[in-house]
Amino acid sequence: MALICIFHDRSEINHARSIVAVVSAAGHKAWLTDTDSVGDWRKDVQAALSRPECVGAIVVWSPDSIKNPIVVEEAELCLHLGRRILGVVIKGVELPLGLRWTPRVVADSWDGTAQSIDQLPLRQKMMRLTQPESETSRISEVVLNGKKLRCPAFVFSVSSFETQISPAKTLELLDLFTPPAVLVSAFDVLGTRDASHDVTPDDNLLKKLGNRDTVIFLDSGNYEAYRFENEWWQRSPWLLKEAISRLRTDVVFSHDRIVDLATKNDVRPDKIVSDLLLDLERDEKSYQGRPISPIIHAPRLEDQTFYSAILPKLCADIAKSKKPPLIAVAERELGDGILERARRVRSIRSALDSNGFDQPLHILGTGNPISMLILSFAGGNVFDGLEWCRTVVDSATMRLNHFHHYDLFVAQRSEIQDALLREYLTNNEELLTAKAKAVLHNLYFFKQFVEEIQQAHQNRAYEELFDKYLPGEFTRISRRIDLEDPR
Repeated sequence: MALICIFHDRSEINHARSIVAVVSAAGHKAWLTDTDSVGDWRKDVQAALSRPECVGAIVVWSPDSIKNPIVVEEAELCLHLGRRILGVVIKGVELPLGLRWTPRVVADSWDGTAQSIDQLPLRQKMMRLTQPESETSRISEVVLNGKKLRCPAFVFSVSSFETQISPAKTLELLDLFTPPAVLVSAFDVLGTRDASHDVTPDDNLLKKLGNRDTVIFLDSGNYEAYRFENEWWQRSPWLLKEAISRLRTDVVFSHDRIVDLATKNDVRPDKIVSDLLLDLERDEKSYQGRPISPIIHAPRLEDQTFYSAILPKLCADIAKSKKPPLIAVAERELGDGILERARRVRSIRSALDSNGFDQPLHILGTGNPISMLILSFAGGNVFDGLEWCRTVVDSATMRLNHFHHYDLFVAQRSEIQDALLREYLTNNEELLTAKAKAVLHNLYFFKQFVEEIQQAHQNRAYEELFDKYLPGEFTRISRRIDLEDPR
């Protein structure tokens, strides 16, 4: 029998008592705060929330309770103690700051009577409080080279391939507005294709970037090498050492390679794992023995499709052997369509969790906000992508648009809370080009969106975030993700 606390303002005592009846009818025990008691309120609430059988609280949010510091403090304490929370929102109020992405039942017209409560989906959503954790990753933070990165996290990738602004210029903008994490390519750091100052970041810029609080990821450069058909780079893992010497990094990805096979029958998982471990050991020597994060590719078959069904085993085996800071897989190799890819992420997450420790999973090439939302729900922890410097985001929908459509979204500047950034975007002296302004517009809104996902992850409130950006899709998507893993 689970214990559920009921928090409310004095004016909603009838609502609270009706909720108690629902909790009891479901076979659980309710602990109702009594604002008329003369006991030690703080001690009583903390003791109730700390009981082993307590799973969380239901909070009645009303025009009175959102202004009641006691109710707000009770809700915050519930989250602080790692308990779950479910709001019952009446009269259309907006939840207090810091609690806005907690799960809720909208009950605008509920009069508080036991008869009318049956019209609400309270029993269904209450199951969130009492059911065991889902397979969605428990990881809320990763520590990389001593730096903490909140999860799910987005890494702002920089590349010389098909972006609207060069790597050097992009890093200059990022240097102005420090993002949580940045990924640069060894290919670009060494100026392999274009060593001009406009394209390749110079030593001073790299040094400034390295001294920031930003978590710096260094990619092997094989993405750019593959796109630019530079086979020499792809055959030269020693170049990673040269790039490492130029930039202080917190995460280094291995010099990865894709295994080409004729058919699924040719796949030898143990051989692939053995080769991956040898590659990691080689690159660790280049990085002076510090951990290297592997990129694990699905074998590519003769028809140019990827045999991604093997990824859960490969990831679990490498994680068990090395316990690397991150394990990375490429989104494009996970399957056809976002839901098949989400199911694959869920299966990888399950395989990693079966090792008995938390292994952060990085999904490469996920720069679309909606994909990030779905794949984080499926179990991904860290994402990176180039969409933020290839397209323009509409902050209202998080849909991506052509880069030259930036002018259609300039009104969204008013939503920007960062005064310095707003000044750069509205400055009439044309200090920045239209492209630079579009990049800064994206930088701000991607950061805000990722914070929304982090709140949803922490508070188990993905349904609320799906309702905002993918209305009506949460149940269908969650069921599809839980289907048997595609083969």
